[in-house]
Amino acid sequence: MTMIRDWLLRRRRDRQWQDVSKRVTDAAEDRRARLIGRDDEVEWLEAVLFEADPIGINFEDNTDEYRAEAESILLRQ
Repeated sequence: MTMIRDWLLRRRRDRQWQDVSKRVTDAAEDRRARLIGRDDEVEWLEAVLFEADPIGINFEDNTDEYRAEAESILLRQ
């Protein structure tokens, strides 16, 4: 009985992992699609955030650190 229970639990975890993986992939594709044609806006906002450095991560050579935040902000408009 233990083997069957373990097998069922593994199958359930595998299905859950597949569901989560699909949701993450779908969300990433949706994000990319919604940002198409907004490169200039993203770059501008990224530069503004990098210059202001509100969380202290501007070390002068990591210019893409605010990319995700700039995209997130623009997607909320």
